[in-house]
Order: sequence, then structure tokens, then C-alpha cells
Amino acid sequence: LLSVSLASLTYHLIEKPIRFSNKNKTTKIAALCALMTSIACVGIWIQRNDGIKTRENVKLNNMATAELVPPWAKLVPKFEECQKKIEYVEECLYQDVKGTETVLLLGDSHTLVAFETIAEFNARYGVNTLALSSHIVKRKFNATLEEHLASLEYRLSRLPTAIYSSISRVFIIERGVLRLKGKDVDGVKNQNYWAPYGAENLYRRLQYLTDYFRKDGKKVFIVEENPIWPVHIRNRIVLQPFRPNKSSFILHKQDVLNNQKEYLNLLAAIHGAKIIRTVDAFCPENTCLSINRDGLPLYYDTGHLSGAGNRFLLEHVLKPYLEKAPPR
Repeated sequence: LLSVSLASLTYHLIEKPIRFSNKNKTTKIAALCALMTSIACVGIWIQRNDGIKTRENVKLNNMATAELVPPWAKLVPKFEECQKKIEYVEECLYQDVKGTETVLLLGDSHTLVAFETIAEFNARYGVNTLALSSHIVKRKFNATLEEHLASLEYRLSRLPTAIYSSISRVFIIERGVLRLKGKDVDGVKNQNYWAPYGAENLYRRLQYLTDYFRKDGKKVFIVEENPIWPVHIRNRIVLQPFRPNKSSFILHKQDVLNNQKEYLNLLAAIHGAKIIRTVDAFCPENTCLSINRDGLPLYYDTGHLSGAGNRFLLEHVLKPYLEKAPPR
């Protein structure tokens, strides 16, 4: 009944007076031409402006969502390739650009997700990049610090001589508060195969690594951990209008500094290593950044940096320490 009624209205109000009527033919033709010209102009405008604003928002949202995907699926094949090449028994990544110098990244998963951005930058200067996981061999739970250090030293001693001798700079990139306290604000708890947590153990481990590399003439940099969020950054991007508590996406710089206080004091006591600050870059004012100027998330979870986040880390924190000479 509704369909018949609408069809009848269309026939009497549109078809008869406009389509089938012989009146005002010139006016109707002119109106149709003007309408088609208007549609063509709008189409050209949209094409020249690469879409309309709502489409830009959709594109940005898709780009932001892509940044939230953990990189492990594409890294695992590279782990296997590296393990075969240098006979390393834990996760490693290696980019060989046939340079005479190598930069070593050492640490946990934060090292591994930072590798691609740093390696790409180093390649411009003809510098090789090697990233090594510092987990204990075979991931033995409840290992002592001595077992952890012995395991790490064993793996480092097995690196090909040509690669180890080419290492000039070592960057230790890993979570600190988690290793220190055994837990952090995001609810993650320490996994014992990293190393026993506690201030003394963390200090001894970092000082040991610093001394180990410095005795062979290598510069050591310890990268202070980036701010850790108490909530998953995905909630900041996906379904943003429906989030129940907007205040949960505000992270105050002072809260980060308070959480890291003991860890920062411990880093200040390390001798022979340059401590690279990150908090000032990620928290330029009273609150910390979760997205960059382009609207892309700096994290893909509560603590791991996304691709955009690692590019931010490189540009605003690491670049002065990685630059060697004018790029090729």
C-alpha cells in the first residue's frame, strides 16, 4: 500500500508536470544542464582536494587503526633470518648494509619494535643495525641475576667476531619500572626470565652491561623508558565518542615522574653510560602525548611504541646520538 501511494505521488507530482509536460521545455533543459554542470564542478573540486573532509577523517582513522596492529607477525620471519645468520638463540634482528660500523640495540620487546625505524635511519649513513633480545636463554623462569648475566655474556661471546668488533655504539632500550618493581601502572607484571627485579639487581645488571661493552671501547647509551599508560591506547582511537571516562586518557607528566622516581635515581648512579631522557619529549608540557600532530597514535598498547611512536622517538630523542655524518 505504501509503495503504491508513493508511486502515485511520484507520477502526479514529478512525472506528469516535469517529464511528460510540453510546457517550459527550454527552461527544463537549461535547468538540467545547469544541474549537470554543478555536479561536474563538485566532482572536480573533490578530486583536486583529494576527497572531502569526512573521507579524510575515515582515511585518518584507518591509518590510526593500522598503527594499533602489533608488529610481531612481520618480525617473526626476520627473527628466524637473523638467528640463522649470526647463530643467536633468542630474538634478534639484523640489517647489514655492508658498512664498517654497527649500532647494537639491546633489551626487551621495546628494542625489537624500535628496530625498523632506527635501522632505516642508520642505513642512510651506511651503518649496520643489530637488535638483540636480552631474555635468558631458553627463558628459564626464576633465574638468578648471575644466571641471567652468564646467559647474556655467553650469547654476546658467540656473535661473529666481524660483527662484534664493528659495534661502536650500544643502546639499551627496555622497560625500567617493571624490572625495578615487578609491576607497572598498566598492570603488566615482571616475567622472571628477563632478570630478577629489584633496585640492586637492576643496578648491577645495567652497570655490568655498561662495563662489558666499555672495556671493548664501545659507547653505551641507556634510553630511559617512555611513559607507560594505565589504559590501552586503542580506546583513545577506536569508538572515541563512546568512551565512558575521558579523564582516563590524560596522563600527567608529574605522575610519570613520580612513578619513575626510583628508576631515574638508579639510572643516575650508573657510571660510564649516557642516559637519554624520553619523558621531556613525550610530555612537553604538563600532560603526555598519546597521538602525534597527524592524529596517529604513538603507542599500540599501554607501553609499546607504534611505528609513529618510534619515528617520534627517533626524531625528538635519539637522532643526535645516532647521527654520524651527512647522509648519502
